[in-house]
Amino acid sequence: MSLRKAEGQHMLINSGLIDTVIEKANIKHTDTLLDVGAGTGSITLKLLEKAKRVVAYEKDGRLCRELRSRVCGKKHLKTKLDLREGDFLDEDVPHFDKCISNIPFNLSLPIVLKLMGCHFRSVFILVQKEFAERLVARPGSKEYSRLSVIVQLYTRVDHIMKISRKSFNPMPNVDTCFVRMQPKTPRPLINSVEFDNMLKICFSRKNKTLHGNLKAQQITKYVKKSTGKESGALLVERVLDKIGLRESRPSKMSVEEYLMLFAEFKKEGISFE
Repeated sequence: MSLRKAEGQHMLINSGLIDTVIEKANIKHTDTLLDVGAGTGSITLKLLEKAKRVVAYEKDGRLCRELRSRVCGKKHLKTKLDLREGDFLDEDVPHFDKCISNIPFNLSLPIVLKLMGCHFRSVFILVQKEFAERLVARPGSKEYSRLSVIVQLYTRVDHIMKISRKSFNPMPNVDTCFVRMQPKTPRPLINSVEFDNMLKICFSRKNKTLHGNLKAQQITKYVKKSTGKESGALLVERVLDKIGLRESRPSKMSVEEYLMLFAEFKKEGISFE
């Protein structure tokens, strides 16, 4: 079966590496697992052997049919599989304990952002090396981004191992990294959608001053919707002066500083929904 490289379909074909990935995840027999981009089931089938239940998403009907055929006749696996043909990004995510996935490379960003809105024990995903570097990037580095802030707000991230591009079919253009994300406790009690919308404004020009970015037209709609005022310039200045971030640059601000900024906007009655 031909795979669609343009859609981020890269199947892990090294069975030894798949076994290592499964072993690192430390699956319990009572676990419900999530697999996003299940493909033909190279990882999914091994998850079924270990877990109580596997919720697998795959939007390509051809691959779904192939996966169903691979569990057909294997009742002990078939009864554990909840295969959902459709786009994970459009669905409500059911409860899961761990996510273990070779996610579509071209959808890594929206998938990870959606996972950050879920409650889980751990996430293990295969992503392109450059994307993995953004997940762990520190303030001031060129890789530091909105993604870095959100992921590090909710989780502790580490790179478990690098995987050669030769271990995939079709072979991607870059090497891959196996990443683990474990939730921080207690979980920050904020609206993740609002927080992300604020970050989009902050990182619109990440090397400019925060004051300059927040005075841009993008924030006006949120101020007007929340307070009825046409301009948010004075409000922005008041917030930034209060917390001492007027001349800070988004590329160098810590997760804690972004949380402080968000909290001050909420005190002013600003909603970023």
